[in-house]
Amino acid sequence: MNKLFSIPFLFFVSTLLSTDCIVINEIHYNPDIDQNQADSDYEFVELFNRCEHSVDISHWSLYKHDSCWGCYYEEIYQFDSNEHLDGHSYIVLAHNSDSYDNSVDWGNEYLPNYGTALILVDSACNGYNIKDYVNYDDHGSWPNDADGQGSSLELINPHLDNNIAESWQSSYIFGGTPNQENSTSDDGNDDND
Repeated sequence: MNKLFSIPFLFFVSTLLSTDCIVINEIHYNPDIDQNQADSDYEFVELFNRCEHSVDISHWSLYKHDSCWGCYYEEIYQFDSNEHLDGHSYIVLAHNSDSYDNSVDWGNEYLPNYGTALILVDSACNGYNIKDYVNYDDHGSWPNDADGQGSSLELINPHLDNNIAESWQSSYIFGGTPNQENSTSDDGNDDND
């Protein structure tokens, strides 16, 4: 299912965002081809519940925006009924769920290697109630090693503003940390420094 979002709506995205529990916490948009499968097989988006209580995510959706195609948002995945994310827990949405334990397969969708906007919405207001928004990129202040070098984009701290490039780091662990706490420099090796 695809939805169109109006241009004025996008200008007010930052004012609509609140301090909700569920955040886009890790993005593996351009994995390294040295993982011995198609690059896209290792793409994932990790959501994290940074609160202590469980959150009902029934019928929430994750959208992507491909700026090459204008103001058009495409649904990557929609959660079913009776879906909950426990406090301080993760859920990984993956292009190929066989690549990651306990992940949810999002099907044939992919993440653009040059960056895109990711929008997490709940079912209120006909699916227009934004819970989280990240507009990641592969240049500028965004971490370089997440762009085809084997690292994922990880939030340095899940309480930081995840729409600011400086809130993100390249994972210190090859392939990222799906369904786990994000890596620190103590986890690193010389290849990812």
